[in-house]
Amino acid sequence: MRRSWGNLLSESSNDSFSSESSSDTSVTTATDTDLGEPECKKQKRTSPSSDKETKFVNEVHYEYVLKANYKWVIKDFIKITSDFKYGQKVESSVFHIGGSNEYEFQLQLFPKGVTESQKNHLSLLLLVKSCIEPQLTIQFKCSLLNNKFSNKDFDVKETVARGQKCGFKRLIRTDSIQKSSGYLDHDRIVFNCAINVTINKTDDCKTKVVDDIETLLLTGDHSDVILEVQERQFKAHKCILSARSEVFAAMFRHNTNEKNENIVKITDIRPEVMEEVLRFIYFGEVLNLENSTKEVLAAADKYNFEGLKKLCESALGKTLSINNVVELLNFAERYNANNLKELALNFFAGHVKDVVDTQLFQTMANKESPLLTQIINKIASKN
Repeated sequence: MRRSWGNLLSESSNDSFSSESSSDTSVTTATDTDLGEPECKKQKRTSPSSDKETKFVNEVHYEYVLKANYKWVIKDFIKITSDFKYGQKVESSVFHIGGSNEYEFQLQLFPKGVTESQKNHLSLLLLVKSCIEPQLTIQFKCSLLNNKFSNKDFDVKETVARGQKCGFKRLIRTDSIQKSSGYLDHDRIVFNCAINVTINKTDDCKTKVVDDIETLLLTGDHSDVILEVQERQFKAHKCILSARSEVFAAMFRHNTNEKNENIVKITDIRPEVMEEVLRFIYFGEVLNLENSTKEVLAAADKYNFEGLKKLCESALGKTLSINNVVELLNFAERYNANNLKELALNFFAGHVKDVVDTQLFQTMANKESPLLTQIINKIASKN
């Protein structure tokens, strides 16, 4: 879900808290959101003598940091980890950073290491369980009780995605923990952790325009024409239809019934197919082509949507087989699908002997041109 930057700015908090808990139940977190100001990226201005206009990049860049400080206490550390092997872990509870459920994390402690190469070393990792960005840059700092080690040894900065981990695979030898009283307090081990999550977000202004136009179709706001497709009616906008299709442009430009009555009656297209056509008109995409590719292509040809037509041709080209190549050749010829026709002809040429043996080829070809069928059969027999 898209969140407004105003809401984010209001979530800043300086509260922090911590509590002790058993290893398998809790982690204490505090949110301290530090948000940077948005900055518009733009190209350098041209010199006063230049005739070129100043142009701005269609992007707005945001960078903000989510911070959390907390303490994880694992009780009965030696007792519960004495029989552990590498790869076995203790997990904290899931916690959030940033005051919402959009960014979820979990600490994982491997008392004997993650893999054999880290055997007998403590491994402390931070798992990104959930995030709304493709990637997060995380600075993860950790120290043991009494800050025995320097911050340098316990500071890592990595870029990770959802489901990935960052942290310390060889934090300290496990036997050092067991032998030294400086790390344990009555068989408790304490990790003081600080996490800074840097989030970079770029809003593409062109994408926002597409989103806004999509909203017009979904809501029907300000519609000025109805597409009546069998039993269903679709609210649409003449200006958008005209901008996307020369056929619609001509329809609304001249003194037609469609222009005057603001209703376009369509009888040769199913409503489900019209949904895909409208999706392409407003969004520039299609979702459900598997069962209606031919119908969508026919509609695209009727209303001169070349981009949609090419998408359908590409989809049909991937289905070419010995049994359907003749059918698709005829279909491509009927709807001027030149890309599909070329794909089908190449496929036919590479499998001519197998294609001419099919019943469909013999039936259709003999009906259209018996002499041409004989010629093709003769060529195939010599291959």
